Amino acid sequence: MAIIDVLTAIATAGTTIQSFFAWSGYNRDNFGQGVGWRQAHQYQKKNYYANWVASAREDLLQLKGASMHHIGNYMMVATMMLSSTVLAFAVSGFDEACPAFVVYTFYTSAASAVVCLMLAVTFGIKAQGSAYESTALLLTEKLRPFNPDKAHNYLEQAQRIERLGLGSLLRVPGQAEDYSSKPRSQNDAELDSKPEFSALAVAENLSEPCTSNEHLGDSREPPEVLKPDQELQTCDTEESSGLENLTSCRDVEYLKNFHEFILLWKPHEDFCKICMGLGTISFAEASAAFTVGKVLGHTSYFMEQLLAATVALAFLFIMINVFLAYGHGTSKLCPLLLATSDICATLAGSFNDPRANAALVPGSFLLRLGFWAAIAVAICKHSQCRETSALAAKTPLEKNAEEEFTSTEDMEAYKQRSQRKFVRGRRAVLQGLCVCMCMWISVTVWATVHYTVQLFLEESHRASVAALEVEFPPLFTPHSLACADGHIFVADRYSIYEIWPTASGRSAVKRECKLDGPIEAISATCDLSGCHPIVLLNAQSGSMVTNCSTASLLLGDGRVAQHLAAPLHASEGKLLTTHAKELVEYGQKNDGWGAERTLSYKYPQSQSIRGLAWKGDSPLVLRVDPDGHLDLEEMKLAERRSILWHLPMSASHALSVCSPDAASALLLVLIEDQPHLAAARPKFT
Repeated sequence: MAIIDVLTAIATAGTTIQSFFAWSGYNRDNFGQGVGWRQAHQYQKKNYYANWVASAREDLLQLKGASMHHIGNYMMVATMMLSSTVLAFAVSGFDEACPAFVVYTFYTSAASAVVCLMLAVTFGIKAQGSAYESTALLLTEKLRPFNPDKAHNYLEQAQRIERLGLGSLLRVPGQAEDYSSKPRSQNDAELDSKPEFSALAVAENLSEPCTSNEHLGDSREPPEVLKPDQELQTCDTEESSGLENLTSCRDVEYLKNFHEFILLWKPHEDFCKICMGLGTISFAEASAAFTVGKVLGHTSYFMEQLLAATVALAFLFIMINVFLAYGHGTSKLCPLLLATSDICATLAGSFNDPRANAALVPGSFLLRLGFWAAIAVAICKHSQCRETSALAAKTPLEKNAEEEFTSTEDMEAYKQRSQRKFVRGRRAVLQGLCVCMCMWISVTVWATVHYTVQLFLEESHRASVAALEVEFPPLFTPHSLACADGHIFVADRYSIYEIWPTASGRSAVKRECKLDGPIEAISATCDLSGCHPIVLLNAQSGSMVTNCSTASLLLGDGRVAQHLAAPLHASEGKLLTTHAKELVEYGQKNDGWGAERTLSYKYPQSQSIRGLAWKGDSPLVLRVDPDGHLDLEEMKLAERRSILWHLPMSASHALSVCSPDAASALLLVLIEDQPHLAAARPKFT
C-alpha cells in the first residue's frame, strides 16, 4: 500500500507539473502569436504613417498648385488689360466735336484702370512668392519625409510581462488579461499608454518650432493654442490593455488644418482678384467713353451711343456681381451708381446743351466718385475685416518653454499671420482706391467750374444771332465767307459768288477769278477799283494768295496756311493767316508774301479754328472748344487781351466768319446741308 501511495503521489505531482507546463505553454504560444501579430501591426502602422506623410505632401502641393493656377489667371487678365490701357493712352484720339467731359472720362477711367491693374499684378507676385516660401518651409521643416526608427525594441512587451512575475504566466483561457496591472504614477501611465510610434509623436516631430521664417508665425506674437475637437480625441479603445494604446487621430487634425496653412497667401490672392475686377470695370468704362467719343461727332449715331452705353453697363453689372459682391448693398448700389452716371453722360453728350451739361456732367462725375467711395466702404465693412482687426490687435502671450508645441498651435500661428497679411493688403487696396477717388474729385471740381460756374460768369458775354434771308445759287455749298465795305462773298472749292440779302432784290453773282487749285479760304479787300475777293490756295508748291484782280503771289516761308484775313484797304498790304495754333502776319514783298511777325497770342491746344477775319484793327477768330461750343474771340492786340462772344447752340455748325462793321459779325452756317447767313451781335455792346 505504501508503494502504491507513493506512486500515486508521484503521478499526481507529475500530472500537476505537466498541467502547469501545458498551461504555461498554452499562454506562451498565445503570447508568441500575439507578439508576432503586434510586430506585423507595428510594421503596418509604420507603413501607414509613411504613406500618410507622402500623401499629405502631395495634397499640399496640389492645393498650392490650384491656388497658383487661379492667381496666374488673374495676373494674365490684369496684364493683358494693363497693356491695352497703356496702348490706349498712346494711340487714342478724339474728334474735334467730341465733348471735353468724354475725353476726361476716358483718361480718368484709364488711369484708374492702370492703378487697379498694377495693384492686381503686385498682389499676384506677392502671392506667388509667399506660396513658394511657405510651401517650401512646410515641406522641409514641418512635413519632412518619414524615416521610421530602426531601434524599436519589439521584445519590450515580453520583458515587461516577465518582470510582473509568475502570475503573469497563468492566464485563465477566455478571460481578458490584465497581467496584474496596478495603478501607477501619472508619468508612468503616460509613458506606458503612449506608443513609441504614435500619431502624437509624429505631430511633435512635424511641429518643431522654426524661428527663421516669418511665414510660420511671428515669434514676438505667439498665438493661443486651439483646443482639439473632442470628436478627434475620441477614438476606438476596444480591447485595449495596459500594454498598448492605439488611440490617436492627430493626423486628422493635420489634414483639417491644411486649409489654414493655405491662408498664408490667400489674402494676396483675394485682393489680386478684387483689384483685377476693379481694373476690368475701369477699362470697360474707358472703352465705352472712347466709343461714345468717336460717334458723338455724328449726330445720326445716337442709337450707337445708346448701344455702347448699354453693353458697357451689362458688362459692369456682371463684373461687379462676380468680383465685388461683398454684401452691405454693394452689389446693388455700385451698379446703380455706374448706370446713373453713364445715363447722365450719354444724355449730356447727346443734347450738348450748356444748361443741361451744367447739371448732367458734374452729376455724372460725382456718381462715379460715389462708386469708388462705395467700394472702399464695402471693403472696410467686410465681415472678415472686423474679425481680422480684432485678432491682429490681440495681446501677445508669453510662451512657456516647456509647453508642447503642437500642430494646432502652428496652424493658429499661420492663421494670425494670414490675418495680418489681410490687414496690410486691405490697407494697400484702400490707398489705391484713394488715388482713384482723388482723380475723380479733380475732374468733378473741373466739371463744376467749367460747366456751372463759368456758365453764370460768362452769361453777360453771350451773343445774339439772327438769321438773314439770302438767296444762294442752286447746288452751291459754300465753306468760306468774306465781307468788305458792304460786299459779301461766299466760296466753295472752285467758285466764288457775291450775295446780297433778299430784301435788296438782287440775286447772287458769280465773280470770275483765275484759280490754280482748290480754294482753301477767302477774304476781301477794297482799292480804288472796288472791292475784290482774295483767295488762299494750297498747291504742291505751297500756299498762295490770289487777288482776283491781280496775279498770284506765294507765301514766302513755305508753311501751309489754313485761314486768311485781309485788311479792308489793300494799301495797307498786310495779311493775317493761321498756321496750326499760331497767328502769323505777312507783308507783301517783291517775290511774294513774307512772314513779318508771329502774334504773341497762341490758341489753346484743345480748341480748333473755323474762321478768321479783321474787325477794325482787331483779328476776329471763330473757334470751337472740345464741348462743341462756338466762340467769337476779338483780339485786342495792343491791350494784350481778348473779348469773347459766346454763340448759342443754333450757330454750332458755323463754318466761317467775317465782320461787315465794327459792331457785328456775319456767320456762314450750314444747317441740314443747306447754307444760311446769320448776323451775330454781342449783348454787352
